Amino acid sequence: MNYAAKLKSKANLGAVLGGIQGNPKGKKRTSSKRILKQDVGILIHLSRAAGLPAADSNGLSDPFVKFRVGKSTNKSYRVEKSLNPSWNEDIFIPVPKDSKDSLRVEVWDWDLIGSNDYLGECVVDISEINWENPIDYEMELIDKRSKGGHQEAGTIIFSVKRAHRSEITRTKAKWVVSEEDSISRQLIVDVVEGKDLLAMDSNGKSDPYVKLEYRGRKEKTEKKRYTTKPQWKERFDFPYDKKHDDQILTIEVFDWDRLSLSDFMGVGTVNLKELKNKNGLVNDIWVPLEYKKNPAGFVHLLISTVNVLKDNKLPTRQKENSKGVVKAHVIQGLKPKGKKNKCCYVEIQVANNKLRSQPVEDSGNPVWERIMELPVKDIFGTIEVALYERDTKYQDPPKLLGIISRPLLEIRNCDTDWFVLKNDHLEKAVDCQLQIAFKFDYSYSGYLGIIGRKDENLMGLTKPKRSIKGALHQMGRVNKLSKDASGLLKKVMTLLNWGYGPQASAAGMFFGGLYFLLFRAFFIPLTMLMGLLYTYSNNYKGHPVFVNEEGEAEAIASVNYRPDPESDDEDESEEQPAENASSAKKPKMDLWEKANMPLKIAETVQNKAKMVSDYGERFENLTNWTRPSVTAVLCVLLAVGTVVMMFIPLNILAFLGLEFQFTKRGLRKYGIAFLRKPHHVPFEPPIEMLKRVPTNEERIQQARVQPSEETVQEQLFKSPYKTNRNLAAA
Repeated sequence: MNYAAKLKSKANLGAVLGGIQGNPKGKKRTSSKRILKQDVGILIHLSRAAGLPAADSNGLSDPFVKFRVGKSTNKSYRVEKSLNPSWNEDIFIPVPKDSKDSLRVEVWDWDLIGSNDYLGECVVDISEINWENPIDYEMELIDKRSKGGHQEAGTIIFSVKRAHRSEITRTKAKWVVSEEDSISRQLIVDVVEGKDLLAMDSNGKSDPYVKLEYRGRKEKTEKKRYTTKPQWKERFDFPYDKKHDDQILTIEVFDWDRLSLSDFMGVGTVNLKELKNKNGLVNDIWVPLEYKKNPAGFVHLLISTVNVLKDNKLPTRQKENSKGVVKAHVIQGLKPKGKKNKCCYVEIQVANNKLRSQPVEDSGNPVWERIMELPVKDIFGTIEVALYERDTKYQDPPKLLGIISRPLLEIRNCDTDWFVLKNDHLEKAVDCQLQIAFKFDYSYSGYLGIIGRKDENLMGLTKPKRSIKGALHQMGRVNKLSKDASGLLKKVMTLLNWGYGPQASAAGMFFGGLYFLLFRAFFIPLTMLMGLLYTYSNNYKGHPVFVNEEGEAEAIASVNYRPDPESDDEDESEEQPAENASSAKKPKMDLWEKANMPLKIAETVQNKAKMVSDYGERFENLTNWTRPSVTAVLCVLLAVGTVVMMFIPLNILAFLGLEFQFTKRGLRKYGIAFLRKPHHVPFEPPIEMLKRVPTNEERIQQARVQPSEETVQEQLFKSPYKTNRNLAAA
């Protein structure tokens, strides 16, 4: 090839790479400087992309987008470590009015060292674009540099319209929401737990944490060490606008490393448009994760939206489908005056459903005058009312000032009263009070739900802290229960040793022997029923809980000490067959994990001891009529069981019960689709009934602190709703 041919080939190559068409003879080339100075062009709103290929060694990419129309180009900012990036960015490209060129969209992966990696592209015809309404595009990206030339590379969403340069001010994508939206509409995301996550470390476990991204704003949970079944139980708030096009919530899970960058473990997305958008009602979902197009576990989320400026009134159909409706009229509060640029709001929660009041200025005596209404699935549950403080610009996370917890069945309807708030563990009173009126309407059919699964607050069941002191505290509770059980045995031994005198001892042995000689199966529920009725006739409702004005009570224990049904010690892989068990190699523990072995042992002892003591105290409080409604339902069930067992043999009842459980679980696992529940956890009705009865710790937490007259200052803050006619009529 001669020198002129080489120059010609280089010129053609440069024209192709630059996207410049060859100019016919006799026509002048348009200067690139003239094009860049043009005031007319197109405005591109780059929203997001999904399913991009991984170009980096960590299984992620750092994508950015190049837009090209003829010789005019522009590009977006890059999003680091994401396969589902969200830009929410406006980009202007100068384009002549008579241009017939197409819009070429290229997605690249940014690299610090070396050249950027090509991911994919698409081409859009912009000849039909007008000045008024933008045209939305959801285009498939194609990797034209792959071997086949048509490999799919994800999707990209953007909109295009014609505009003038003077109308555009291009800035980096930020979290920008109108003032009305940031105050009224809020998206609440609760990250509960993970399940079946990938093991990224040499010890067969991971140190996972979660990154959430919604419309450019990112939040991150704390890391959990040495587990593939972590429990985070963290809450994040996002300003929410349901009319916005971008309604994708991205969930990314990473494995924390001490000496290197975090390893990518999987990604999942949630389309908020597909969820039920009812004010305050929760969406309980398990988000599947993917890692290099392979399953990578699940993340459990509770997603709800609240509108703090909207009066929440449940529709009639929703009231009919629920077991009850609870209303809270939050009137005003008393608290120390806060700093400038601070506001406070009230949040009520029943199980996992929650509502919030409008934020008001933190003046020391905030007034809301707000009625909030929530459905109730379990009438044996509790309602929690919390007071929060945060900055007016909604930049920092909210701060909990105080909280109270009240059983629903103990609510006195339409009585306006002051409630002293407690700290986050419900241990001691704080210097904050709320004036609230409650109303709880429920149907008697709700009592039948006592044998069903309890509607628990998943965010309230925090994992117990690992400490020697906590383990000793739980062992002390077990020791107390064992002493109570041994006391009953001592009474029997005293009877056998004629310790109650000749007449009482002889009568006791006579009726006891007669009981065993004539024993029938229905004697068991009948004896339990007679014992409960005898306890009720003595008007015995358990040991009273005393709480003074400072909120202090005896035997105070933290709410954090709760049974952990899925301990980290149980998150190993599935059991292997017997023939392969000997050949399986156990992962080695590192030095840090060996140093934490004493704390792990203390945690295991603490969990098991707490589980035993919790159920023991619940059973004791059940028999003591601590929750009269639960014990009364149990008496009815025992009476029905006595009558049934008088006419139907026990072996027939046992056979029918086993067949029912076996058939139900088989249909749920292998049966028709609507019965299959992959994340269903089996439950036992007797255990669920015991969960409705509080432990001694929970009784202390739910005990109300009576405010003094000096604290309430009724002369300064008199409510116009002493009889609360508005709530009664609502």
